Formats: sequence, structure tokens, C-alpha cells
Amino acid sequence: MAYILAKLLFPALDNLTFYAKVAELINEQKRFCIATVVKTIGHTSGKLGSKAIILEDGRGFFGWVGGGCVETTVLHEAIKTIKEGRSRTIYLEMEDELRGTGVPCGGSMEVYLEPVLPKKELVLVGHGGIVESLAKIGKLLDYRVVVADPDGMFKDPSSVDLYITDPDLRGVEISSNTAVVVSTMHKLDHKYLKLALDGGARYIGLIASSKRAGIVFETLLRIGVPEESLRRISSPAGLDIGAEKPEEIALSVFAEIIALEKGGTGKRLAEVKAIEKELKEIVSDSTAERVGPVC
Repeated sequence: MAYILAKLLFPALDNLTFYAKVAELINEQKRFCIATVVKTIGHTSGKLGSKAIILEDGRGFFGWVGGGCVETTVLHEAIKTIKEGRSRTIYLEMEDELRGTGVPCGGSMEVYLEPVLPKKELVLVGHGGIVESLAKIGKLLDYRVVVADPDGMFKDPSSVDLYITDPDLRGVEISSNTAVVVSTMHKLDHKYLKLALDGGARYIGLIASSKRAGIVFETLLRIGVPEESLRRISSPAGLDIGAEKPEEIALSVFAEIIALEKGGTGKRLAEVKAIEKELKEIVSDSTAERVGPVC
């Protein structure tokens, strides 16, 4: 009975309907996860290749990967996957009611969870060499690049996805999918940073001298921004790579953005990755002599 009810609530979708739904959600800039059954052992209601779409709020579930608690488990794990932004494979055991999903069907299955997220967005406030270089790197890395330049001095507006000169940044939407970098030395810098904080931007950077940053932070405190919120603002923005030129500073800022998004340490890879050197001895075919160790 539970199996029949689940099939009625979450019917399988044919390929055309399934991918049409995927396209629809992408066009709507929705965050969702595609769950695909990639392996089954024994008796399972979901079959190899069965697919489902799960929305980030958990209320939308389109398709079919299995009945009963399988759907519940996949739904919860899919929501986690969307939040983490990383694909993974989960193992569902249905042979044991206590150790598995709670459905003793006598089988097991593996489900591949793939998050589908809107294109990441980079909002740059200001103009000049650093902003121009950040915009170029952003496009190279497939970000949606928005330049908000109250002074109207950005050299090539056509090179970015959106260019505005409104000092109030009307038309700019900031979310958890957005990285914001403020590089203006403008009297409204505190306002731009507050917009980024209020919008929940995943990264907020301020390119300014220590003195200038101190003034901006004091202003934010005076207008009621909690001190703990100021810790979300990276200033000076970027990682310490000895950058001097605008292009180098832009590279250090983007390195920090990526490190934050991917969970990187910002250290040298040689420090965080264990290097296992395997030396092999090569014997000459002609002389049968040991040539020496090589990597």
C-alpha cells in the first residue's frame, strides 16, 4: 500500500518531461538536486537509472527513485547536498530495518546526488585596474559579473553582464550565491557593505587601506551593524601573495573568494597535500645494470 501511495505522490517522469523540468528550473534560477539510482542489489523499488528532482525547500519532489523511507532519506540528503554545493553518492541499505532506511525490502542501492545551482555572481563596486581585472577573471571562471560604478568610469561596460551607475545600486540583487568586492574609496562604501551583509553575500571584500577600512567599519557600527557582522568583511581583501600590481591584487582577491567557496586553506599545496614519492629502479635492457631511482 505504501509503495502504491508513493508512486501516486511521486510518479516517475519520462525523459522529455524530466529534462524539460530541469530546463524550467534552471531558467527560473532555482537551486535543486538531481538524484539518480546508479546501482541496485537485490530487490529495490527504484531501478537503475531512476531519477528525481528535489528542490532546496524540500517541498518539491519530481520523479521516482524508490518508495517508502527511500524517498525521505534521499530528500534529506539532497537538501544537504544543495547546501554543500558538492556532488556525492549515498548508499541505502534496505536489508535491515534498524541499520538501513527503515524499509526491510531485502536489497540495497546507491544514489548519485548532483546539485544544480544558479551561476555564481560577482558584484564589483567601483572602477579602476583592480575592478577591471576582477571582472575579467570572473568572466573567465563563468561568474555572472555585475559592475556597479557610481562614478561611471569603468572602461568597458559591454564586457560584463550588468553595468549600472546608480549610487543606490538599484537593480543589483545580492544573495548567498554572490561575492561582493567594494573598491571605490567612496563616501558610500559603508552603504554598499551593508547591502552585501543584509543580502547574505557569501563573500564580502573591501579593498582599502587600514585607515580607510577603519573609518568605514566605525561608520557601520554607528548605524547599528553588529560587530560580529563586521567579521564577515574581509579587509584588506585577498590572500597574501605579495601582490603589488592591480592584476596581482585582483588575483589574490579571487583566490580568497575561491578558497572560501571551496573550503580551501589558502596555504601552499605543498604544505597541505602529502607527497608520496615512489622511487622505482630501472634496469637497462642492454646491460642489465641498475640505472637508478626515478619518480
